[in-house]
Amino acid sequence: MSKVASTANAMGVDVDQLNAQIATIVATTRQAPESVGNALKTIYSRINDISTGAEGAEVSLGNYSKQMKQVGFDVLDANGNLRDTGEVIEEIGGKWADLSREQQIYLARTMAGQRQYNNLIALFDNWSKYSDLVNVSMDSQGTLMEKNSRYMESLGAKMEQLGAAGERVKSAMINEEDLKGLVDFGTGAVNLFGSLIESIGGSNNAILSFGTIFAQVFKGTITKEIDNAITNIQNFRNNKVLK
Repeated sequence: MSKVASTANAMGVDVDQLNAQIATIVATTRQAPESVGNALKTIYSRINDISTGAEGAEVSLGNYSKQMKQVGFDVLDANGNLRDTGEVIEEIGGKWADLSREQQIYLARTMAGQRQYNNLIALFDNWSKYSDLVNVSMDSQGTLMEKNSRYMESLGAKMEQLGAAGERVKSAMINEEDLKGLVDFGTGAVNLFGSLIESIGGSNNAILSFGTIFAQVFKGTITKEIDNAITNIQNFRNNKVLK
């Protein structure tokens, strides 16, 4: 699918159709999946070149439309634009059994070119298998989406419960009014400290002033503690001599 997915999407082939096309051709021809992916990419690119009139296109859009009409299929919509390739393939597959073998080969060659038309014949010759695989792909995708939806709903509910529990804890631990008071007190203290610094004359003066204040406040205590330390050392030495 990685070989052809972007081209298929551009040409109107949905993921279920592409899944079933690859699986049917692989099961029928026993080619490697990568080879089938490249083959389908070539087919879709060829049709896209025809629709856009790209340089090097094998036929023009008018000729392509005319050739397809000869076998009973209109590849253009009411506005003259190319229909989605997935839709055209579905229509051809549904009527494939009613065509002669010569018409089938002509149709496959018109769509896919000389080199790749065998892949389309393998697809259309096994259309019942393709139809079954489309249904399997659609059911699988639906089941996957349903399970994912249930999981996300469950996860979302659990996350909401977690958020509610967190709000409850925060409400129990923090009183908003007390917190506002604490913030207001902190703001007032910082503003007061800022005013004090400004009144002293800036950071350098503040350091000197606070140093002086600190010394004055703790001078007596520091001196007393130093005296006590000296006395303790002397007593320790005297006791050691006596022993």
